[in-house]
Amino acid sequence: MGTKPKTRFGVIFEGAKRELFSVRELDNGDLSIFFKAPPFYDFLDGRSEKTLEHRYSFHRSLNSTPPAITLMRTVALEGGQIIRTSQLRWRAGESFSTMVFARACPTLRPEHYIMKERPKDTVILLYPIDIGRTTLFYHVVVTDTSLDPVIFRRSGLWVTSETFGHFKLVVLSGFFLILPFHRGFVSHAMTSKMRVDGQEIGADLPPIDLGNVSPERLLIDIGRMTTLLAEGLAERHISYIREQRYAERFVTETRQLLSLRPVPTPPDLPRR
Repeated sequence: MGTKPKTRFGVIFEGAKRELFSVRELDNGDLSIFFKAPPFYDFLDGRSEKTLEHRYSFHRSLNSTPPAITLMRTVALEGGQIIRTSQLRWRAGESFSTMVFARACPTLRPEHYIMKERPKDTVILLYPIDIGRTTLFYHVVVTDTSLDPVIFRRSGLWVTSETFGHFKLVVLSGFFLILPFHRGFVSHAMTSKMRVDGQEIGADLPPIDLGNVSPERLLIDIGRMTTLLAEGLAERHISYIREQRYAERFVTETRQLLSLRPVPTPPDLPRR
């Protein structure tokens, strides 16, 4: 039996498809989101190790009390370490919506990001045109299938959605008119401690909440997270701009970027 096909989400950069993440629906209805992570995982102590897989999984725990949906984040490293965190907060069968992760992309030029699609895969491009030298950012949201994603147009961001058997995946994306940094960053909210090889580490987290976060509240969180992504990007550039050669190149390329016309809004892509 062959590998199940994926739905690959990406953009066009320098004339080639670049992958942001992919989704695979399992036979039991669970959903796996494979994040196109950087080649190396950075630990807080300064160590780095090659990343083999960075995955977010939605599991329908129908036999639990009460039946619930669990979001699990798993990072597998080359050295054999497995890092896990989870978010358990929805009763199965009820309406729900949650942000899975938010991402400010690095430059997508490295070969690592080139999309390697298979014949049976589905490819969804967030934009039909080349994203150029701006910094792409996006939020990945998962909801139940009954939610109309049109509500997310209130964010002012581009809205792309795809429906699977038991879940609906929504991507809200936009651009910062500033050059991409050579390293991106990702943010996600979990309700369990991080586990490294089964051992809990880190500070205590808030109690598990099995309630629902409304789309209206999620829109507020998305707005706040967009601001945090922009601030983080600016801080990273500032930390490097003390180096004269970097500063000169940054100023020159930013002037060129700002002289470009704004990216047009294609009529078939709803924005608001």
